[in-house]
Amino acid sequence: MIVEAQITINASRAAIWAAITDIESASEIISGIEKIEVVDKPANGLVGLRWRETRMLFGKPATVEKWITDAAENAFYRTKAEDGGFVFLTTMRISEGSDGSMTLTSSHDSQPQGIVARLMSIPMRLFFKGMIKKAIVQDLNDIKSAVEQKRSTAVQQRHAERSAPGDVAMDDAKCEALKAELSAQPEPQVVPIARFFDGNDDPDSIGCNLDPHPGIDRFRSVLTGLLARPDVKAVYAQISELDPGEGCWPFSDTIFVAGTVAEDALRQAVGVLQPDEVVAADQSGNSPSIAERYNSPVMVVWWD
Repeated sequence: MIVEAQITINASRAAIWAAITDIESASEIISGIEKIEVVDKPANGLVGLRWRETRMLFGKPATVEKWITDAAENAFYRTKAEDGGFVFLTTMRISEGSDGSMTLTSSHDSQPQGIVARLMSIPMRLFFKGMIKKAIVQDLNDIKSAVEQKRSTAVQQRHAERSAPGDVAMDDAKCEALKAELSAQPEPQVVPIARFFDGNDDPDSIGCNLDPHPGIDRFRSVLTGLLARPDVKAVYAQISELDPGEGCWPFSDTIFVAGTVAEDALRQAVGVLQPDEVVAADQSGNSPSIAERYNSPVMVVWWD
C-alpha cells in the first residue's frame, strides 16, 4: 500500500533539506512525533543513520526503529522500518518547479511479509489509508511551518534588539527601487551582488541567524571582493523574501558564484561570513540560468 502527499514550501532547497535531515530535532518540528532516540550515527553522510521514533497510536505510544538506506544531498533520502510482519519504506524528496518553487513529497510504502501480513493488509487499505495520509499531511505542514517561520522569527528578534529606529541607515529610495526591479522578475529572483549591497545597511538582509552577525559591511566587502578574483566571473544574490516588511531590505540566504573557483578556495574566501554550505550548484539544484549565461560552473554559498 502506497500513500503519498506533497506540499510547496517557500524556502530554499538547502533550508528544506536541513530541516528534514535534522532527525535528532524531529520531535521539536513534527507534532506527531513524541520522541526520537538516535541508535547509530554514520561517520559521514546520512546512509546508515538509525533511530527509534515514538508516535501516539490509538492513544498509546508506539515505537519503531528506522534507518536511512539511500540518500542524495539536497534531493532525497529513503528510510526502512520493520514491524508486525510489514516492511515500511519512506521517501522524502525535494523537487523544484519550473517557476522555482520547492515541493517536498513524502511517500510511504507498506509491504506485507508473509501470508498473515498479507491478510492484514486488506483491512489496512480500507481503514488505515486515510489515517496514514492525514498523518503524512500533518508532518509536511509542520515541516513547512518550521522552515518558513525560522527566518521571519530571526528577523523579528533582530529588529526588536535594535535600540532605535535609526540604527539601520538604509537608503530607502534604493531599497524601493530594488524591490520594484525584482518584482518584475519571475521567482526566484536574482540580482548582481553589487546591486544587492548598493544602499543596503540592513544586517537582516543576509546571514540573519548568525550570532554574532559579522556586520553588513563585512558581507559587502567579502562578497563583492570575490569579483576581483581571476577565477570568478560573476556573483549574484538569490532573493528568498522580496519584501520582509517596512524598512527592510530584500532578504537573501543564497549566493551564486560563477567561475572556475574551487570549492575549497571559495569556502576559505567566505569563511569569515560563516556560511552553512559551500557546494556546487548542480548538487543543490539551483540556478542553471546563471551557468548558461556565463558558460561556467556555479558554486552556491548558503546560510540557514
